[in-house]
Amino acid sequence: AEMEKSDLLAQFKQTAGKVIKCRAAVAWEPKKPLDVCEIEVQPPKKGEVRIKIFANALCHTDIYTLDGHDPEGLFPCILGHEATGIVESVGEGVTSVQPGDIVIPCYTPECREHDCVFCQNPNTNLCPKIRAFQGKGVMPDGTSRFSKDGKTIYHFMGCSSFSEYTVVAEISCAKINPYADVNKMCLLGCGISTGWGAVFNNCKVKPNSTVVVFGLGAVGLAVVQAAKEAGARFIVGVDLNSNKFELAKKLGAHECVNPTQIGDKSIKDYLLGIEKWGYDYTFDCTGNVKVMRDALELAHRGFGESCIIGVAAAGHEIATRPFQLVAGRVWKGTAFGGWKSRTEVPQLVAKVMRGETTLDPYISHFFKGIEKVNETIDALHSGECIRAVLQISEREPVEAPKVTTVSSHRHFNGYVKRMKHFSKVNNCEMQFSIYIPDRKGRTDK
Repeated sequence: AEMEKSDLLAQFKQTAGKVIKCRAAVAWEPKKPLDVCEIEVQPPKKGEVRIKIFANALCHTDIYTLDGHDPEGLFPCILGHEATGIVESVGEGVTSVQPGDIVIPCYTPECREHDCVFCQNPNTNLCPKIRAFQGKGVMPDGTSRFSKDGKTIYHFMGCSSFSEYTVVAEISCAKINPYADVNKMCLLGCGISTGWGAVFNNCKVKPNSTVVVFGLGAVGLAVVQAAKEAGARFIVGVDLNSNKFELAKKLGAHECVNPTQIGDKSIKDYLLGIEKWGYDYTFDCTGNVKVMRDALELAHRGFGESCIIGVAAAGHEIATRPFQLVAGRVWKGTAFGGWKSRTEVPQLVAKVMRGETTLDPYISHFFKGIEKVNETIDALHSGECIRAVLQISEREPVEAPKVTTVSSHRHFNGYVKRMKHFSKVNNCEMQFSIYIPDRKGRTDK
């Protein structure tokens, strides 16, 4: 593993500061297959990072744009925004990452500047630092780093990970554990993190609560998984595809309902027949405004919360009777699950690596090679796919050092842990103690 990294770093020294020619899957126009071709990737400028992509998971947002539904969609562009990669080179002023670091590029940046009211507020992750540029498909200086034969190719969501190399802003780079499984952790770049965060951050689901999840794709299943972890006593999954119910139940759903298979009853009447006054928390993961209304009106009278996760088509509006809110229901939404990307995505990676949660059930399809990108899209369209992962560049398996806990004791406002590991340097087993103070808030490093 160390030899592999040193070889890569030597290679990166040769390409740093130069234009890289590599393969990318270019969307030249809407509703057409992606074109895998050679493009040119410019070196990173001030505050930017160039990344060699390892793996990319396909998200419905990519397809939404490719199908021409995204009002901000620009063509030609390079799609992709759920990825892992390794830093190849950095631009002027970049300090938080360096060549050789393993990263997840995030479409929600975190500038961490003292005067950013969003980054400094623990209740939101909507840093606006580069949002305007992302919407225009360019980097913060107003230009693109991608081209082919002199023709500009636009960026997508600040990530553009359907390419062997990409350039992103430093404030969009989440540096993760170097021993992480890059073929799995790419899922934390969007969908799964969003579902988990809707439960833990936006709604803060409490133990012994009731939950309804509309839409059992990857995001909805992540909501189910997180609600189970949060201690919900009754979780209902709703979807038009009954084939998703088995996995939903494995992840924590107690009951699953197909609205087309409940006779003449509406889904709202059916679910209110189970919980008379409604449910403590409801989540829409469909992007359908009619479903969003049902989700709100199924929230418990007096204190129920409904969270919109799915993105509706451009121009669609939500509606309900004002009395639904007067009666105590709360309507809210989430973007990337409220996670502050650079601070908290590494914490999610650590949580998976510790075995506290799993990403395995979500990967239903796996493809090797960027030339398989259109097969990945076909898999997502099949209705049998939760997440399809496309391995763009192979990384040799990296075995993490084995560190085990000997003892753990509460001490003052934290824990003292006695650890042991085998030291290759000293050729013997060694023990050491560490003090881990309690975190005051979820965003504490």
